[in-house]
Amino acid sequence: MKFRNIITSVLTIAAIAAGSLQFPASVISHGAADGGFTDAQIEASKLKPTLSASTIDLKAADAPSSVQTINITIKGADSSYSSTGFHVYFDKRLTLVPNQWGGAATKGSGITMLSSESYSKGNCIFLTTAGSKDLGEDGVMWSFKVKLPENAENGDFYPIRLVYEKGKITEDVFINDSSDNDSRLMQAWIFTRGMKDGYIKVGDYNAGDANCNGTVDLSIQRLMLKLTPSLPED
Repeated sequence: MKFRNIITSVLTIAAIAAGSLQFPASVISHGAADGGFTDAQIEASKLKPTLSASTIDLKAADAPSSVQTINITIKGADSSYSSTGFHVYFDKRLTLVPNQWGGAATKGSGITMLSSESYSKGNCIFLTTAGSKDLGEDGVMWSFKVKLPENAENGDFYPIRLVYEKGKITEDVFINDSSDNDSRLMQAWIFTRGMKDGYIKVGDYNAGDANCNGTVDLSIQRLMLKLTPSLPED
C-alpha cells in the first residue's frame, strides 16, 4: 500500500511537470472522495482534521492591485500524515504571484520535515508532500500570494476553493506513512467534510447601511419599508 501511494505521488508530480494533467475549467465533484467508506464509517473516524484556506476582508480603498497571502492550514492531524496531494482553485480574476524561487507556493511550518512540491496551471495549484515518517504537523502547510485586479471594488468576492480530484492514473491523497485504515478514514473525512474554502472579500460595511451609501440615515428607513412585506392583521 505504501509503495502504491509513493508511485501515485510520483506519477502525479510527473504528469503535472510534463503538462499532461489538465485542470478542468470548473470544479467537478468526484464520488471517490469517500474512499469507498460509508457515511457512518467516516463519521466514526478517530481523526477529523480540518484543512482550511484563509478568509480575508479588505477595505475597498486597499483592494485594487493589492497582493494578498493565502494560507492553507491543517488542524487536528498533528504527526498523523506524510503523503498528501490536493488542489486549490482561486478566482480567475486573481493573478498568482510566484514566490522568490519562482514556485507557485511556499511550504509552511506544518510540513517542514516533509518533501514537497507545488505546481500551478491557470487558476489552479496542486500541492503535494511525501515522507517516510509521519512528520506532518498541525499549522500552515502552504502559503501562496495572489494579486487583485486594479479595478477591484466594494462588494467584490473572490473564492478560494480546496478540491479533491481523481484522474485516470492519479488521485489526491492525505494519509500517513503506513496508509492504514485509520489513515484512510482520516483522508475520507478531510475530502468529504474537512475542507473549508476561503475567500477574499472587499467591502466597507456598516451593519445599518442597507443601501450601501456609506451612511445610516432616514433613507434607510424608507428603503426598508419598501423591502419589508406587509404583515396580515390579526
